[in-house]
Amino acid sequence: MNQSTISCIVVEDDPLPRADIVGHIHRTPILRLEGVFKDAMSAFNHIRQGKGIQLVFSDILMPGISGMELLKSLASPPLFIFVTASHEYAVESFEYNVADYLVKPYDYPRFLKAVDKARLQLGKAGIQETKSFITVKSGYSNLIVKHDDIFFIKADRVYVEIETLNKTHIVQESLTNMLEKLPPDRFMRVHRSYIVNLDYVEKLTPREIIMQGSIGNIPLGSSFKEAVFQKLGIG
Repeated sequence: MNQSTISCIVVEDDPLPRADIVGHIHRTPILRLEGVFKDAMSAFNHIRQGKGIQLVFSDILMPGISGMELLKSLASPPLFIFVTASHEYAVESFEYNVADYLVKPYDYPRFLKAVDKARLQLGKAGIQETKSFITVKSGYSNLIVKHDDIFFIKADRVYVEIETLNKTHIVQESLTNMLEKLPPDRFMRVHRSYIVNLDYVEKLTPREIIMQGSIGNIPLGSSFKEAVFQKLGIG
């Protein structure tokens, strides 16, 4: 396999959007098209054959199995870029670490931006050891906190409050340093005083992030709004 290119497939039942994606792929030297499928089941069988597919461009709403169901059905899925006409599944898709979420219609520069995100994510996966926790100093001890347990982190003068599943940890640390410890695909600064675990985001408003269950809502800073909406694929 040529390591300088990314092997990819297209899953799209509509012929016109399918042709658009294929055309964009052929214009992009870093991409190597390995297959085009009109339904998710055919793509599922191809991926399961172990052909080394790294990236999937997939619609979401398709007859039979949806693109989201395709992603969820794979034990070790390739990286996905969803290409869809609906904003509806943006938040859910990023819970599964998709590279990007393209809303139709989009242009070639927006397509390239999505590809570059995928390239960076695939590069990080290849060279970095995956960690599922952070370590922070708490008094004379080193506190280990799992990524999955963190709901959000709030700055409070020279301290930060790490709100987790079981308790609130208060440590002497800056929000900037905390952000550097966390995986950027899951955690994002959304306000000058808050970092949020995107896995627990339920919905967005122009001024607020609605978190799941009883976690409590988080203010959305005006200077962070554009980046947050872009991260979640919302135009």
